[in-house]
Order: sequence, then structure tokens, then C-alpha cells
Amino acid sequence: MNSTDCFADPSIISSIRTNNWTIAYLSICLSCSIWQILSSLQLVWVARKPVHAVVLFQSFISFLSILFSLLNPLAMLNCDARYWVSIVTVNLGGICIQSVLLYKAYVCNERARWLLGIGALAQCGYIVLIGLDATTGRVTSTQDPITGMCSVGVTV
Repeated sequence: MNSTDCFADPSIISSIRTNNWTIAYLSICLSCSIWQILSSLQLVWVARKPVHAVVLFQSFISFLSILFSLLNPLAMLNCDARYWVSIVTVNLGGICIQSVLLYKAYVCNERARWLLGIGALAQCGYIVLIGLDATTGRVTSTQDPITGMCSVGVTV
């Protein structure tokens, strides 16, 4: 078997095509994320409200998550690093979005403090999720040596 025979394998060709589409998709997502960062930065600069700073932070961590996913097949980034960045950024993004919604509900309900208490309690769920992923939710991941893509499997 010579070196060109391995590329005649349909499964390898399919993996490379999937990898190429993934890289193209993530590149588009990354450019959209950069646009979101610039738009939210402008909003923070003009309005100077803390709620807009939360939106900017959420846009930035979304950018980080997409960047790590894009670097994974391109730079053979460690699958575990990609997993942890994804888990933390997705949960922090959830906290940001829920905080903005909680603020809006607080203002619309005549600044009812009981609403903040219930909302803060609900926010703790994201912290619990990060803790569960760090302990009982561990996963094994393997990296395809040809495409650099990660395969994640759950261990029990």
C-alpha cells in the first residue's frame, strides 16, 4: 500500500470533506461573532450601561468558543482544551443572557426585588452545570489524525 492509496478510501475522503465544510462554517460564524463584538462595543461606548457591557462580554466569549472550535482541526488543538472552553463559555454565555432577561423583567415589573432573588437562584444552575461537567460529566475525546476533528464519547 503506497501513500496515495489511503486517500482513495471513501471514508477518508468523506472525513476531509466534512472537515472542510466545518472550517468554512466556523469561519463564517467567526466573522459574524466579530461583527457582534464591534456592534456591542459601539453600544457600550454610546450608552454606557452595565447591561450592554454584559452583552459585549457574551459576544466575546462566543468568539472564544468559535475560535477554539475553528483552531481544533487547523492547529490540532487539544480536544480536552476545546471541550473545557466550550463548556465554560456556553455556561457563562447562558448566565449573561439570563442576566439581561432578568434585568428586563426586573425593570418591567416595577423593580420587584423578589424577582431578582428568584432569578439569582436560577442563575446558580449554570454554576452547578459547570461543576457537574468538571466532576461526573467527564468525557473522553479522541482526535482524528487526518482531519484533526474531535470525537467525544461519554464515559460512565
